[in-house]
Amino acid sequence: MKVILLAGQFNTLKPYEKYPFTKNQSLLNWQINNLLNFTQDLVVVLDNEEADQTLRTTPLLMDCEIVFDTNGNQSSFFTNLESSLYLMQSFAAIIPVSTPVENTLILTKLYNHYHKYVNGKNFDGIHSYFIRNGQFKETFPIALTGLGKHHILNAPQLDFSFFKSLNFSPLPFIVEPHLDVISSVKNQLTPLGL
Repeated sequence: MKVILLAGQFNTLKPYEKYPFTKNQSLLNWQINNLLNFTQDLVVVLDNEEADQTLRTTPLLMDCEIVFDTNGNQSSFFTNLESSLYLMQSFAAIIPVSTPVENTLILTKLYNHYHKYVNGKNFDGIHSYFIRNGQFKETFPIALTGLGKHHILNAPQLDFSFFKSLNFSPLPFIVEPHLDVISSVKNQLTPLGL
């Protein structure tokens, strides 16, 4: 399964910095290390602005396909995503680097959900959810299908309202993810809701 890691400057945690939960590695290197235990088909999107520093501090990038988002200071979640979609075929998980994935079980769940409920149907992707205060909240990772890729690449304007209009199949969690890993940086994470 292809996994696309969006490591652009829109992330609230910087890819080349070290955090308490990354065990003295840069955040990006830590994420890549965890994700390569799940897949060898890993794409990392970097912004041109910080690519030099990120490449120097992330030796595991040698094991990944690298895509550069050339939008400079205008880069965003959407420009990182759009830059990477040309490498995607029919299905890929999408993860912002500031959403730590220590346990790849959610990626296995996305893969299984795709093959059981989504493949061959009219879905743009899969959106994972967790329960907070009795309500479902959107979170990452998400997954996109070939149909979702087509809709995004042909969108007149790619923004949150367009993204919310896509037809996602829901994949609920039972508990809020990531809290055991990132309690010290919880307020700095990429916003969970889109």
